[in-house]
Amino acid sequence: MLRSDSGTDIRLLHIDGLRHVHKISVHTESAQGDIVVDVEQSINGDVLNVYVTLNKDFPIKAPLITTTTGQVLRCTPAGTEWNPQLTVLAEAVNEALTHLKELWGRIRPPSMMSLKKDLDGLSDDLLLDIVENPTCLETFAYQLPLCKAMREEALAVLRQLETVAEGNRQLIEAVNAARRDVHSGASALQENVKVLQGQQVKALIEASSKERIIQQFTRASRGIQQKCDDVERQCVSLDPSASEFRKSVEQLREQYLAQRIQFHDHELRRRAFAASDKQ
Repeated sequence: MLRSDSGTDIRLLHIDGLRHVHKISVHTESAQGDIVVDVEQSINGDVLNVYVTLNKDFPIKAPLITTTTGQVLRCTPAGTEWNPQLTVLAEAVNEALTHLKELWGRIRPPSMMSLKKDLDGLSDDLLLDIVENPTCLETFAYQLPLCKAMREEALAVLRQLETVAEGNRQLIEAVNAARRDVHSGASALQENVKVLQGQQVKALIEASSKERIIQQFTRASRGIQQKCDDVERQCVSLDPSASEFRKSVEQLREQYLAQRIQFHDHELRRRAFAASDKQ
């Protein structure tokens, strides 16, 4: 707790200065040593109430100024911070009241006095109805179970809404988990595609090498030679006395010539490629 040179709580000095500017209706001190001041101010016919809480570190620490509903108000102009050497409590309260007025805008804010007046008026109207109308109390008693049933129904609907909200929350979590699984699966798929692409490129490089091309030409030539040998065996196995002998021989000869031409073509290609590889 900070004290002045005379030993007085410095917070009391600030409160005395505040008393000259605003109306202080309540002045209490909490068990934690915090001083709470209820400030009432009339601005343009509107009565505004704020609570100012001064802890033990005031004025080093800024005061906590709240509305009657607990909303925290700023105590310094927007964009500035509390400066214990330059700002006094009265200025902080004025800034908080200005902030509260800005929050309400054109709407007339409620005050403790207006709320008390409204509640007193409702109570008086209720008592007047009971006195002037003998059946009024009976009507209220009749309406009480109905109001209770309506309240229970509202609570049941609220519980249903909470159940739906919980279901939506679980569904959102499941969707997020599925989205993460899809993302991880897509990442793994991309990695596999990269690996396969690398393997394909490697296979293409191997297939396009000169040694591999020469081997392919050699295998192709052997295959064609095998077909030529098959044609020769078919020709030898023909029966000269058959009626279709000449026709069959002519067909086999054409097949043989076509295969030999293809064989020589592959051989020329293979030898040319092999010769270019040696240069």
